[in-house]
Amino acid sequence: MLELIRLIVAIPAPFNMITVIGLGFAVSLCLAAVAREVRKFAETRQIIAFKRELVDRGLAVDEIERVANPVTTREQCRSQRVTAPYSGVR
Repeated sequence: MLELIRLIVAIPAPFNMITVIGLGFAVSLCLAAVAREVRKFAETRQIIAFKRELVDRGLAVDEIERVANPVTTREQCRSQRVTAPYSGVR
């Protein structure tokens, strides 16, 4: 690792900064990807725990799928849009 840093510093002046910026960008992308996967994993575990709780309560499979996986399409959202009574928009 220390040798890699020495090699980067040995690159001529404008190019070593470009290399450092590029490496920083790559590292940040890797960290963002790891964070995204950890979030997906945690979300999946919460959904599984919720479904198990519904099974323990005695709900049928159809009811669990309807409750745990609501299907909303753009048209359904538009048809259910509610306007605020005092929003000032007419």
